[in-house]
Amino acid sequence: MQPEECEAITSFMRGYAVKEDRAELGKRTGARFTAKRLDPKKGSATAYIAKYISKNIDGYALDGEKDRGTGKPLKETARLTMAWASRHRIRQYQPIGTPPVTVWRELRKLNNQLVGNLIKAESYKRGQKLLPDTAMDAVMSAADASYFATYIMRQGGVLIPRDSYVVRLAYEDCEKPNAYGEITEKIFGIFSPRLGEDSRVCTRLKTWTIVAKQKTQPAAEQRDAMEVLTLPDGPAVPWSSVNNSTGEGNLNKKPRVEDGIVDGMAPDFNQFTDKDRRALLRRLRSQPAAREK
Repeated sequence: MQPEECEAITSFMRGYAVKEDRAELGKRTGARFTAKRLDPKKGSATAYIAKYISKNIDGYALDGEKDRGTGKPLKETARLTMAWASRHRIRQYQPIGTPPVTVWRELRKLNNQLVGNLIKAESYKRGQKLLPDTAMDAVMSAADASYFATYIMRQGGVLIPRDSYVVRLAYEDCEKPNAYGEITEKIFGIFSPRLGEDSRVCTRLKTWTIVAKQKTQPAAEQRDAMEVLTLPDGPAVPWSSVNNSTGEGNLNKKPRVEDGIVDGMAPDFNQFTDKDRRALLRRLRSQPAAREK
């Protein structure tokens, strides 16, 4: 803040911090709010903010430093902090007053789509514009080159109304209503507020749908060679994909009526009662299958 505004801003922030439970706090001035003047010998405000963010994201450039509370390396606690924020879906940082990052991402995606086209690529080399306006092209070029500071300036700077940005997100209605029957909006692409709806450019060329994983079906020739048995429920269903009944003794064993096998034919489990299934399960458990040596 500016030096002449320091006292007023500090007073306002302290009042907001202690507004809740004011009577309980009494006249204590250090409760819930502490203001300290920046010491240039310890670093700048930018360095403090960068370190604070690093401690909560990836621990970058914090090798050898430890957390005061736990004594653990900041590199390790940063991972734990990220896991905590991800688990509870907490957004840790929200930039205020800068152009949207989502627009930056959509422009980078759009540039790859346009330059990927050979005709567009030749126009790009000749310096011709790819978007409806040269100012929009300048913003997209800054985003594609990963110069975020230039992107901010090309967008019009900081702390300006959203309608003053050169490029903004364009939305469209979803095809289907949500669970509450409401028609919501989804990102369509980008547009320029100065040029209006005619400047809309689509960046979402593909539509992704979450579907259940399909079960792999055996090949036709495998199905023909297999003897398919229907095991509706109960103990007859195998516990794993491993079949331990590989001994020749089991293969040559004479079929028995009580096992549900008659004249060498496979049993019809659909005709088994619950009592029969339980009896078969007990017999299978008490007589483990022989294994080849």
